[in-house]
Amino acid sequence: MSDKYVINGVEITYDTFDIDNMDRWDTEIKHVSDDTKMSIPGETPLQRLRRICNTILDFFDAVCGDGTAHQIFGDHVNVKDIYTSYNDFVSQVTRTSKQFASEMAAMHGTNSAGNRAQRRAIEFGKK
Repeated sequence: MSDKYVINGVEITYDTFDIDNMDRWDTEIKHVSDDTKMSIPGETPLQRLRRICNTILDFFDAVCGDGTAHQIFGDHVNVKDIYTSYNDFVSQVTRTSKQFASEMAAMHGTNSAGNRAQRRAIEFGKK
């Protein structure tokens, strides 16, 4: 089942929990992160912004399908729109994923606390 996300005012359908999408998501998020941190000798600040914007546009195409970046942004490369849209989309998908993880934990009666001491502290606080 696909989820609907609004990116830069455009509704996009993205299957957040498709295993191939999840794999592609992890790969592309890392690629954007690595590219953002990369420093290229002699690159001007404007060139760097353009490179990062292109990486983010490529992210949308890789994650949501070819042509998605053009669908969202048209022919414009507006730095603010691209950065804001990327951060919003990542936040929305992350929120959806965390909500599902919480639902699964509740359904299976598991506690998200990682170790016995944390679980006991939580249980102690309930009494």
